[in-house]
Amino acid sequence: MNLRAFVKLSAVLAGGFLSVSIAQAEDPKQDIFLHQLKDVSGIVFNPKDKEKFTVATPHGVFTVRENGLVKKLNKNTGYFMELISHPNNPNTLFASGYVSKTEKMGVVSSKDGGRNWQKLGDDANGIASFYAMAISAVSPRIIYGVDENIQASADGGKTWTVVSPIQGERMFEIAVSPLKPKTVYAGTFNGLFKSEDGAKTWKNIGPVDKPVASLQVTNKGQIHAFIYDYGYVTASEKDLKWKRHAKEFQKRALLNATIDPRNPKHIYGVSDTGAMMISKDAGETWGSFEGNQYASIDRIKAGKTLYEDNCVACHGEKGAGENPADPRAVDEEGLPLAPSLNDTMHAWHHSDDQIMSTILNGVERNERMIAWKEHDVSEEDAKSLVAYIKSLWNFNSLSCQGPRHMSCMH
Repeated sequence: MNLRAFVKLSAVLAGGFLSVSIAQAEDPKQDIFLHQLKDVSGIVFNPKDKEKFTVATPHGVFTVRENGLVKKLNKNTGYFMELISHPNNPNTLFASGYVSKTEKMGVVSSKDGGRNWQKLGDDANGIASFYAMAISAVSPRIIYGVDENIQASADGGKTWTVVSPIQGERMFEIAVSPLKPKTVYAGTFNGLFKSEDGAKTWKNIGPVDKPVASLQVTNKGQIHAFIYDYGYVTASEKDLKWKRHAKEFQKRALLNATIDPRNPKHIYGVSDTGAMMISKDAGETWGSFEGNQYASIDRIKAGKTLYEDNCVACHGEKGAGENPADPRAVDEEGLPLAPSLNDTMHAWHHSDDQIMSTILNGVERNERMIAWKEHDVSEEDAKSLVAYIKSLWNFNSLSCQGPRHMSCMH
């Protein structure tokens, strides 16, 4: 089983949420946020909807607002391992996955943006469980799916035929050229491949022979890919001249990288920890989706000023800590010294809300951490401080923030 399928299937077997139950997620009276859900296995956008986008998770389909607030669209759909949308009708969605831990779903579709789903068809070998799918922009009735083989449908997903076995290549992603439905791209364990005969034969076109965990081709023919242990890259279909963008991912993988058609500089992706990540500069830099609405340059600058005015005396320059050489050091009364707030200690073990609460309310068991709300630090100031503190973290820390840190402690 390949990395992408393994990561997705592991979520099925593990089940559950990070900090909320299924019942809580379905409770319309309770606010649930994206970072509280365990994983995201697919991301789609409706270009006409400026306020939210749609994600597939181990427990159904949700809409997501900019602040991360989610709303569940349906019940008891099973676990979608892939979610794609029709290029001409974004309310028409296609998915595949598992009904339960052992029962495959087949290919299903929704015509109302994910609220209701109907069985569309099975694959050539029986009931499908595709972990990667792609639809042709120029001929939308042509859909490709990947499980143990590469399969294709010429009738919008109702019937499928095996195009070719993967032939030893562990495939993670598949994408279709926006101009030629038989030009297909595949992200594999050994690099990025291209086929010009409908996925029958392949040639290596990537910049390096390393695992390609995310892959998308825009309507303008721009290829976007995340290559493990190399970085985020782009190239035009016409010349395949690769440009390397962000490269510091600390051995983490970026899955399901999806460009926002409403703002093409915004790219959403999912770390292998399950955390939603976002780039707002076309892949040059990446941050966590949690708190992204107040992670602007102005906010970070304001937070830096607040930090230098109020926090640097204890927490050190750039969050290095009061005694970086001895993180367990205490003062003469036995109270812990101020910890580092950068990557070196545990600040990223806590959610944005927990960090803001500590800033505003202090720490009862350690009088050295005062309640800054009593010293003219507002909630908006606290948000700016969190934005600055998180700007000191690398991709790994951002991916492992909050309860996810337990799976990163190795």
